[in-house]
Amino acid sequence: MIPSLNEQKPKIFVAGLSWAMGEWHGAEVIHGGIQQYFTEAGYQVVNSAKPRTYHQKINQILDQKLAESYQPGDVILWIQADPLTDLITLEKIETGTLKSHENVVLPKFSQCIQQAGGLKNLVVEQQQKIYSQLNQTAQQYNTQIYCIGGTFNINQDVMAEFKNLVSIVPSWIYLLVGHFSEHSRCQNQTFGVVHTWDQDIIDFSIFDRELGKRILAEAEELIDNLKLFREDPFRPDGIHPNQAAHRVLFDYLTEKLNLL
Repeated sequence: MIPSLNEQKPKIFVAGLSWAMGEWHGAEVIHGGIQQYFTEAGYQVVNSAKPRTYHQKINQILDQKLAESYQPGDVILWIQADPLTDLITLEKIETGTLKSHENVVLPKFSQCIQQAGGLKNLVVEQQQKIYSQLNQTAQQYNTQIYCIGGTFNINQDVMAEFKNLVSIVPSWIYLLVGHFSEHSRCQNQTFGVVHTWDQDIIDFSIFDRELGKRILAEAEELIDNLKLFREDPFRPDGIHPNQAAHRVLFDYLTEKLNLL
């Protein structure tokens, strides 16, 4: 993977939602994160990241960027967010409530939860769809895509069937705070943190009593996981990894991929 002094370095494609963009302060990116670090190290970086969207859209953007400039040997990095945002964002777009600052009940999302038998089951279903689409893109270019767990960890059991995807960092969160005993469970492949929605968007009236109790408990667990964002790697905004956290990821990736 290391080029000789006379060879051109591979391009680095970075895809994902807001976590792929760098350190945030309010609505502004104040440091470019791993993209900036790769640029400073002499790499050409192709930005395929976009905030406040969903994985299907991100994967489409990545495919477009690859079609424009991918060359064999280029490195593709993809950061996973909340897999449920795909369902939530699309329904909010359909209902015209995407820019609303208040949560609104989403019937279609609630029905998907019911059909899956719970939030965690629905996450797995969504990961299956997202990984399948991403793997098709990797196959198209006869390459591998290196996957990084962001607000939700990579589900390695689900990803195992997709041979063109590599779970290089199953949990960025664990990489940052997993050494704290109180956060050790963030290594679990089903671990995730929800910060863009809460249980108010779910129509609990359609569930039977037992299913409703389980879904509420699952939602509260995902929302309660927000407390780990009090740790230093997520300051100043308490939602995104800061530039030091991006440096940890950058150093890990360059070592694992033999890029420096």
